[in-house]
Amino acid sequence: FGEPQYQLAALAVLGAYSYRQGDEKLNDFSDSMFSAFTITGLSTLAVKGIANTDRPSADWNRGQFGFPSFHSASSFAAAAVIDDYYGPQAGLPAYALAGLIGWSRIDERDHDLSDVFFGAVLGYVIGKSVSGRHLREDGRVRLLPFVHPTEQASGLMLDISF
Repeated sequence: FGEPQYQLAALAVLGAYSYRQGDEKLNDFSDSMFSAFTITGLSTLAVKGIANTDRPSADWNRGQFGFPSFHSASSFAAAAVIDDYYGPQAGLPAYALAGLIGWSRIDERDHDLSDVFFGAVLGYVIGKSVSGRHLREDGRVRLLPFVHPTEQASGLMLDISF
């Protein structure tokens, strides 16, 4: 379930079905899922390129670009969107599945705990931000690119307005 090709296929089927049915809520859910998946993927790739950490095993990417786990990030982003749209009765099982996907990445020695944990937090924040914006037009939690003006440092910034 954590593989990108399966997630993309599921998103494509969901999107096509929601548009064909004309179900506005399902269509909005589909748009939120696709947005969260896209932002999570791009954010994860950016952090991987910046951090370029080693993986526990050299079986994938010659042991490079381990941090953060895309599988964990995308799964938790989807779980966060599901939770916001359909409540804890759907959200809790989605979080449990996302947790199992994260654990599988550690168990298969594709990632360290820090890779999976940061990916989970990243995905959760992005999923909640996207679905909050779609459902409530609530943009209080945002993940933004950051460039320090004098120290030539760059990264991602979590902006939370109270």
